[in-house]
Amino acid sequence: MNATLLATTILVFFALPAGASEKADRVLVEKSDRLLLLYKNNSLIGAYPIALGGHPTGHKLREGDRRTPEGSYLLDHKEPAGKYYKSIRISYPNAYDRMLAQGRGAPPGEEVVIHGQRPAFEYLSPLTRKLDWTNGSIALSNRDMDKVWAAVDPGTPVEIKP
Repeated sequence: MNATLLATTILVFFALPAGASEKADRVLVEKSDRLLLLYKNNSLIGAYPIALGGHPTGHKLREGDRRTPEGSYLLDHKEPAGKYYKSIRISYPNAYDRMLAQGRGAPPGEEVVIHGQRPAFEYLSPLTRKLDWTNGSIALSNRDMDKVWAAVDPGTPVEIKP
């Protein structure tokens, strides 16, 4: 385990206090480590375990492939209520994503978000965070979603790495 991953793992288990209100200026999603990381001025201010799409390896290529996209996007809209407990939309698809999907003769998909759990299933968070179950979105526990929600504003850049 490298030093950065070790430090991040420690942050996950000894996370910032619930009242921490620092605003992130960048979000990094490490798909292979199943972590969502919040940064401000290049300093790590939060780290949260995540679940991904049901087929997490590789970049999202088309609608319905259950992959979580990879690349640089923006968090462009916050939805306080809906199918899941709070969600923040990722600006997927971008022009490159549309071109890839068009080359395959398929729509690229839409509504890739960072979201909490369905309200009736929050109690399953300890289990669902260990499984990749979304349609391509990034899922957090509702408690962690509250922290991410408070730390990011629309327009915050998000980079999703393999």
